[in-house]
Amino acid sequence: MENLIKLIKKLPPENKKLFRRIFRVKEVTGKLVIPKSLQNYVKTSFGGLQQVEKQKIVKIINIVTGESSIFNEIRGLRKIEAKSEVGLPKDEIVERKEECFFCNPLDKTPEDIFGRVK
Repeated sequence: MENLIKLIKKLPPENKKLFRRIFRVKEVTGKLVIPKSLQNYVKTSFGGLQQVEKQKIVKIINIVTGESSIFNEIRGLRKIEAKSEVGLPKDEIVERKEECFFCNPLDKTPEDIFGRVK
């Protein structure tokens, strides 16, 4: 996705005109604040804090249908594990909740630069 804007610029004029009749592409920088409790995870998972604190986000809008998609390279690098808790002992369920990012959002998720939405 990061090369999409470059590819669009390289299109022949007629193709570029056709593309722009249907799509709008916006590229913005998303900024986040990484809480101290999440910094080690971010460093080991993504190689550092800077690329997570400032992320390139590409939004593609189909102006004909009104549909849109947002692409974020960092999101694609995130490790996701889907595990069922069915049949697990209670102590293991409690342990998993302590490690769960969304069970502890203040400590385990980044904050927007304007603060958290509550």
